[in-house]
Amino acid sequence: MKHLIALILAVTGSLSAHAACDKPYIFFDLGNTLVDTKTYDFEKIMYMPGAYNYLRELKSHGYPLGMIVNIPESWGARREEKMAALKKFIADKWTDSAPMAWELFDAGILIPMKDAQRKPAAVLFEAAASIAARAGCPAIYEGEEIQEMAPAKAAGMKPYLAGSEANTFFLSVERIDEYARHLRH
Repeated sequence: MKHLIALILAVTGSLSAHAACDKPYIFFDLGNTLVDTKTYDFEKIMYMPGAYNYLRELKSHGYPLGMIVNIPESWGARREEKMAALKKFIADKWTDSAPMAWELFDAGILIPMKDAQRKPAAVLFEAAASIAARAGCPAIYEGEEIQEMAPAKAAGMKPYLAGSEANTFFLSVERIDEYARHLRH
């Protein structure tokens, strides 16, 4: 009987943990979605208009945030080397008055270890969807590259093409909630 009660508690506990997830994980592309790398061709890097405030708004609503960033294989053999190279690359060219807020990305910053894993390859999207799924949550991907939308969707994420709506570049909190309801059903 004790084992049956423990099993019931384990099952209902895991079901309630899954049902309790009311905040989808939101993963972003970095270049030309969160930061502008196009205007000055990587010579000056700054937030896209409204990006910093948008990220802070999402965090204030409790959304877990992550990034999926393409960087070259040549930036290091280990993840730590690659992350240090990415942060240095951004810091060396950063011109925005607001800081690059790496700490907001509590769901993780996903980078390819090999060039073949760079987006639009499925590897990083699958990893992001898996991170959210382990928490029992749906995942959303916001990026500006049309060719990244299908692999994000195939990985189980809800893709949003940044800038695709006339009145906003980013996905509104209301639309995120709508997406989350749709993904749960």
